[in-house]
Amino acid sequence: MQDSTSSAVRLFRREAASRVLGPGTRAVLWVQGCSLACPGCLVPQSWPLRRSDTLEMSVQEVSQWLLSIPEIEGVTLSGGEPMQQAGLLAEVLRQVRPHRDLGVVCYTGYRYEALRLPSQKALLEHVDLLIDGPYRQDLHADLLWRASSNQRLLCLTNRYVLPADRSAGLEWSFQPDGRMAFAGVPPWPDYVASLS
Repeated sequence: MQDSTSSAVRLFRREAASRVLGPGTRAVLWVQGCSLACPGCLVPQSWPLRRSDTLEMSVQEVSQWLLSIPEIEGVTLSGGEPMQQAGLLAEVLRQVRPHRDLGVVCYTGYRYEALRLPSQKALLEHVDLLIDGPYRQDLHADLLWRASSNQRLLCLTNRYVLPADRSAGLEWSFQPDGRMAFAGVPPWPDYVASLS
């Protein structure tokens, strides 16, 4: 299990307002870098530690970006693998929380019980809802905020009451470079391949 020693948060993508990756309207940070490489992953482009289009931002820049977004309930951390940049993300949330009461949802391919590094524990202190476990294509299901039935919704605080366990759907958006991108959990496996 890695943890970033960089001073910059490496991002694959960011979205200012999504309604499909956690309760309410939320900002989403997809980090760059994941050594788990789950077969059938929706964003395998986020696996390498760096790509030519990786957005590197300081902790302060990420914090300021989150604070600049009006009318969001919270932030969702996805990936890539957030727990491989846990220390930096914990610091982002530590800077944001005194100014805004944002709920935090975090995806991880690790099981909660395996998150033992000090940096990971520091990040978990800020997380309200953890979605844990690796994506398993053979267990793909139409579930709330997760893609396979082995993944768990773990309320680490009492901030959220979970609604019915069904998919929140998909959202499409144009990226700054003109490409289309989606957020959310597709209702069937091989979704990305079906787009080709």
